[in-house]
Amino acid sequence: MVSLQDYLADPCGTLSIPYWKAKRISVPPGMDIVHHSRFCPQMAQGRGHSSFFRLMHRLRAVPRFEPPPGVVLAPLPLERAGEAAALINRCYRRSGIRVTQEEVRGWAGSPVYRPELWAGAFADGALIGSVVGEFDPEAGEGIIEWLQVLPAYRGHGIAAALTSWALEAMGGFTDSARNSSRNMLDRISDFADDNIGSVNTAAADITNLLDKIAPALDDLSGAGGLLEDLSAVLDQVEADPEILVAVVTGAGRSFVAGADIGQMSGFTAVEGKAF
Repeated sequence: MVSLQDYLADPCGTLSIPYWKAKRISVPPGMDIVHHSRFCPQMAQGRGHSSFFRLMHRLRAVPRFEPPPGVVLAPLPLERAGEAAALINRCYRRSGIRVTQEEVRGWAGSPVYRPELWAGAFADGALIGSVVGEFDPEAGEGIIEWLQVLPAYRGHGIAAALTSWALEAMGGFTDSARNSSRNMLDRISDFADDNIGSVNTAAADITNLLDKIAPALDDLSGAGGLLEDLSAVLDQVEADPEILVAVVTGAGRSFVAGADIGQMSGFTAVEGKAF
């Protein structure tokens, strides 16, 4: 176990998770977690391998991001633990992460629980996003433990607004904050991001599920059948519990430029809506 002194000297370089949590859990057998400065490709030979970010914000200048019209940010009380659990489960459905209402309520018994760091994003009274923050008094650090927005509401700055809410609230406790995932935090400035970790696990098969050559750049729905084939592949991915991540890439000068407008011009109103 890393000492508190060493951890505070380089939080993101010494541990992949918060200090308080590292004292309570162990890395599973067969798994190695290595900072990118010490990682070499040979470590991942014959093993599954994935990368992740752990970021640190010094809270010196926290920008304010407002939610889009129709979305309101407000404290997320424990009385709405059932909604919070349902939101997390919907957002992480494909990754297999699930929490119960009782587990969410149990977080209030943690030594790092701070109700001021829990916030929800609401649209017409429904919970569509949330952030769950923590504060570790021993290490003096704030932590963004959970950050999620329903897929239908992503891309509108809601995650950025929730994050800035939590960071601003953390300013009353500490002078730094950590987060272990970067994908929703790209718009929040001052996050130091030179801390990439590699997780190497047991060997896993990688299968090329689809190799599609479309005759034209706008063949999303035309004779090449790209949309239908892609939909079928995603059904396979969703049905396979061994597949945790699917990456769609393109080759050549373009992936796909869209659908054939000429084909769409013949749609009826019902067909167009279905498309």
